[in-house]
Amino acid sequence: MSKQHSQQQKPYPTEEAKNQVNGVSLLEKQVMESEPELFKNIPHDKRTRIIRSVAISMKKTHSGPIPDPATLASYNEIIPNGAERIMAMAEKQSDHRIAMESKVITSQQNQSGRGQHYAFIIAILVLLASFICIFTGHGIEGTIIGTLDLVSLVTIFIVGKQYQKSNLDKKNPN
Repeated sequence: MSKQHSQQQKPYPTEEAKNQVNGVSLLEKQVMESEPELFKNIPHDKRTRIIRSVAISMKKTHSGPIPDPATLASYNEIIPNGAERIMAMAEKQSDHRIAMESKVITSQQNQSGRGQHYAFIIAILVLLASFICIFTGHGIEGTIIGTLDLVSLVTIFIVGKQYQKSNLDKKNPN
């Protein structure tokens, strides 16, 4: 009975321990295939310790708005519906960013429209001042003011169109 009892007490390796051993042996195999001379004169037990320390210091990185599937599954094990909560948080953040971009674009369009209206009003007032100068006997001054006003309007219009075209070319390099 003591033999049976001692056999029942024998610890079985956990799945994690099996994965660690398999990972170390796989890493050792890969190192031996790529650099056979590296561990040539090192005893097997030291070789295993070296490989294990290298395996422990390996890092995994991920970049993106949501974690990779394995990490999401881990969150689900720790926090009830953890993956679902993370996905909902990412979706809310995305919706917020889209809403903010929409507000910024609308605001920029409104500001641009107001600027064009104010520029038109100023140009009309300057042309009106030019006509007043001409009709009150200051023909040369009125003509110069009117000409400068029209030339500046045409220049601003042309430069604005070129700037707009260069921005579109930067966005669409095709």
